[in-house]
Amino acid sequence: MNIIVRNFLKRYSCEERAINRLLVSAYLKRNGITVEKNILILNYLIYDTDSDYPILLQFLSILNQLDESFGIEYLIDCFEFVVSPSTKEVNGAVYTPLYIREYIIETVLADKSNKSLANLSYADISCGCGGFFITLTDYIRERVKISCEKLFKCFYGFDIEPYSIERTKILLALYALGVGEDIERLAPHLFVGDSLTKYWENLPEFQKKHGFDVIVGNPPYVSSSKLSNDTRDKLRRWTVSDNGKADLYIPFFQIATESLAPAGTLGIITVNNFVRSVNGRGVRRYFSLKQLTLKIIDFGSKQVFKGRSTYTCICIIKNENGKLAYHKCLPSELKNIKDFNEFDYAEFDWKKGWLLVNDNTVLTNIQHIQRTGVPLESLVDIKNGFATLRNDVFVLTPIEEDEYYYYVEKNGKYYSVEKAICREAIKPNAISDEINIEKYIYPLIFPYQKRGSLIKIIDEKNLKNLYPKAYAYLSDFKEVLIKRDKGNRQYAAWYAYGRTQALRLEGYKLFFPYMASHPIFILSEDEHLLFYNGYALVSKDLKLLRLLKKILSSSVFWYYVQHHSKPYGSDYMALSKNYIRDFGIPKLTRLQTNKLLTMEAPEEIDRYLEKLYKIKI
Repeated sequence: MNIIVRNFLKRYSCEERAINRLLVSAYLKRNGITVEKNILILNYLIYDTDSDYPILLQFLSILNQLDESFGIEYLIDCFEFVVSPSTKEVNGAVYTPLYIREYIIETVLADKSNKSLANLSYADISCGCGGFFITLTDYIRERVKISCEKLFKCFYGFDIEPYSIERTKILLALYALGVGEDIERLAPHLFVGDSLTKYWENLPEFQKKHGFDVIVGNPPYVSSSKLSNDTRDKLRRWTVSDNGKADLYIPFFQIATESLAPAGTLGIITVNNFVRSVNGRGVRRYFSLKQLTLKIIDFGSKQVFKGRSTYTCICIIKNENGKLAYHKCLPSELKNIKDFNEFDYAEFDWKKGWLLVNDNTVLTNIQHIQRTGVPLESLVDIKNGFATLRNDVFVLTPIEEDEYYYYVEKNGKYYSVEKAICREAIKPNAISDEINIEKYIYPLIFPYQKRGSLIKIIDEKNLKNLYPKAYAYLSDFKEVLIKRDKGNRQYAAWYAYGRTQALRLEGYKLFFPYMASHPIFILSEDEHLLFYNGYALVSKDLKLLRLLKKILSSSVFWYYVQHHSKPYGSDYMALSKNYIRDFGIPKLTRLQTNKLLTMEAPEEIDRYLEKLYKIKI
C-alpha cells in the first residue's frame, strides 16, 4: 500500500462505519462500478450531499495519482491496515499476502475435480476480512462457470470480531458487483464468535457432511503472555494446548482438523515453532497419534508478513492416514517446490521435537552428533537466570559507592542502599567476550538469606531493621512490585523476586544468551556470581567448563543448533535448554582433552572436532 494512502487512512478516522463508507465509495468510483440493488453496499455509499463527500473527493484525488490500481486486493490490504494495533495485538489479525493464499488454495483444491468444486463446503475459522474467500472465488470461477450468488452459499466464515465479518460481507458483495452481479442480498454463511468454542458444529451443512470439505486460513498469532485469563481457560479445553504456555495459534491445529469432513483438506499459514518448541508438544503428540497426512513448507526465519516478526510455515493437512512431509524454502521459492522429504511419525519423539530437514544427510549428521558420547545435560546443569520481573528496581546502576553503600538516582530522587544486602549479577544477553565481562556486572538487591541448604526471603521486620536504606528504597517501588504478573500472583513478600529460580547457583558458570547468530560462551570463575536474562552451564568442575567452551564455540555445535533449534530474525537461533541438552559431548581421553584445551585457532578446533564426531560439515 502506498505510504500516502496509509497516512491518509491513519489520519482520517478510527470509526468503523466512516472507514467502511470511504473505502467502499472510493472503490466503486475508482473502478466505475454502479450499484442499484445490493442493500449492503447501498448502505455504505457516500453521496454528494453528505458531509464527508469532500473527504471522498480528496481520497480519490490521491488514488488517481497512483500508478497502481485500486482493485479488490488493494482494498483487502486497506481493510487490514485500518484494524487498530491494539486489536491486532489481542486477536492476532494480520494481512495474508496474495501469493500465500493462492498457493494454499491451489494446493488444497489440486485433487478436486471441476465438477465437485461447486458442491464443496469451504470454511475459514478465523477469516479476518475475508481475503481467503476472495482468492477461493477467483480460483473456482477460473475452473468452473458459476455465479458468485451460488458459490458464496458454499462459504462458511467465522471470526471473533464483528467488524471483520462485516468487511468480509462487503468484500464479497463488491467482488460480485465487479463481475456484474448486482444482487439485493448475497448469502455467504458468516458468523461472529470465538472459534475456540467450535460453535459451528450445529450448522446443518456441518452435521450433514460431518465437517467442512475444505478449510483454509491464517490462525491468529498471539503469544501466551498476552492472552486473557478467559482465553487461557478456553485453550485448556483442547488437548494440543495442555503442554507449556500455549500461544493462541496452537489449538487451531486441533480445532480445524476436527472440523474437517472425512477426506477433507486443510491449508493454513501459521507459526513454525510447534515443530520443535516445548509448547508445541501437544500438536506433535496429536499428529503422531492421529497419523494424519501433514505437509509442512517451512520459511524458517524469513519473513512473510510486512512489519511483523513472525516465523511461519504453510501446513497442508488431509483427513486421512499418511506421513509427515517437509520442505524448507524461501517464500519467493514457494511455487518452485517439487520434492518433499517424507518421514514416518514413528521416527521422532514428539516430546523432543521433530527434526525436519530437506536433506537426509543433515538428519544423519544431527543424529550422529546426538549419539556421540553423552548428552550435554548429563554433564552440567543448564540453568535460566533469576527473574525479578522488575530488574529496573532490583538491579542497581550506582552513580557512586563507598565502603558501605551504593548510591543511586531514580526518578529524580537519590537513594543509598546497603552493600551488605547486595550480590553481584551479570546479564549474559549483553556480553560478547570475557575481556569486558566486568563492565556488565551490576549490584543486585538480594532480599534473601541462606538457611542450611535453602534460600529464604528475609521477613519484612528484619529487612527494615537490618537494611533500613534498602527497605526505604524498595518501599518507594512497592506499588509497581505488587502489580507484577498483573497482581494475580502471590509472592512470599511484596519485595520477593517474581520467580525463585537460580537463587542458589553455586559453581563456575559458562554464560550464554537466549539467542545468538553465532556461538557466544563466556566463562566466569566467580562461583557466587548470579545472572539474569540469559543462560548458564553450571558446574564445580572448572576444567570441564573450559573444555565445553571449546566444543560449544565450534562450527560443529553451531551446525547442530542451526538444524535443531528455533529460528529468529537475522539468522539468530534459540539456545534454550530444550534445543541444546541432547548435544553429544565426546568421551575424551586425557591426551585428547589436553590437546583440545591447548588449541586456540578456531579452524583447527573445528577440524579436530569434525574428526571426533566423524562428520563433515
